[in-house]
Amino acid sequence: MLKDLSKRKAGLAFKPDSPEAKLVVSLIMGEREKYESWDKAFMFDIVNNSRNSIDVDKMDYILRDSRQMNVPHATFNHHFLVKEMRVIESKICYPENYYMEIHKLFKSRYNLHYDCYNHKTIHAYDAMITDILLETHNKLYDFTEVIFDAEKYVYLDDTILYDVEMSESQELANARDLCKRIK
Repeated sequence: MLKDLSKRKAGLAFKPDSPEAKLVVSLIMGEREKYESWDKAFMFDIVNNSRNSIDVDKMDYILRDSRQMNVPHATFNHHFLVKEMRVIESKICYPENYYMEIHKLFKSRYNLHYDCYNHKTIHAYDAMITDILLETHNKLYDFTEVIFDAEKYVYLDDTILYDVEMSESQELANARDLCKRIK
C-alpha cells in the first residue's frame, strides 16, 4: 500500500523501495528486531509498542472512537503522556507520577471494548454489513480485485451502502433490504 501511495504522489518524500520506506513499513508492522542496534529504535515504541502497548495508535483510536460514539470513555490525558515521555536505554518511559494516566488509558480501552465494541447491537450491525458485502460481491464490486488495487481500495467506505440503496438492480434487493433494516 505504501508503494501505491508513493506512486500517487501522496506527499511522501521518498521512493517506495528506499530505506526510508522500508523503515516506515517496519515501524507500522512493529518489526523492532530488525533495527534493535539502531540508536533510534525507541521510535517503534511510539508507533507500535509491543513492549507495553502504550503507543500513539492506541491513543488515537481510543480518542477517536470515544468521540465518534459520543461516550465519555477517553478519560486519560494524552497530552501529558506525550509531553512527559522520555527515551531511556532506547525505550520510551513515563514519569512514575503519571501512572494514573497510564491506568486511565487502559481503563478507557477496557471500557470501549466492554461497552461498545462488544455490544450486541454492534455485533448485529457487523453481521448485517458482512451480509451486505457478500450480497454485493461480483454484483456491485469484485472485492477480491478491489482490495489489492490501492487506486480502487481507497473508495471502499460507507458509500457502498449508499450505492446499494440507490441501486435499482433486482440482484441487490436483499442488500437494499439490509440497508433499510440498519437505518
